[in-house]
Amino acid sequence: MSDCYTFKQRRARKEHICVECKGVIKKNEQYTYHSGVWEGIGQDFKVCCDCQELRDTITEGLFHDEVLVFGGLSDSFDDMNDPTISKAHDKFLETMYKRNKKFHDEMTWIYCWCCNKMMTLKERSLNDGFCPKCHAEIELD
Repeated sequence: MSDCYTFKQRRARKEHICVECKGVIKKNEQYTYHSGVWEGIGQDFKVCCDCQELRDTITEGLFHDEVLVFGGLSDSFDDMNDPTISKAHDKFLETMYKRNKKFHDEMTWIYCWCCNKMMTLKERSLNDGFCPKCHAEIELD
């Protein structure tokens, strides 16, 4: 829990990097600025509109004592059987793909033959060769 915390919508006067998707927040684009003190250490975070929307979706389902760590949005998609979480995960991948050129260039994307959902090779690997959404086996040629 934070000692003190605030957030506000801002318009970028220069380019920033989103703490969640690592994508560029372009000049004149709206973003959410979060700042606070956690365990005596002051920190601030900039979150693009797309990721903020996803953060809001995920935090709606959390219990009052649970928190979503900044920079941890990608780790919050544990329950892929929950349709809300699954949709949020897909949107997060699309956001990373759209906003983050480096991510786009470094990641290899594949589609599931069964549910037609986009995933990374890393996600497939973490699920022992299966789709994290529908659990169909994904073979690589």
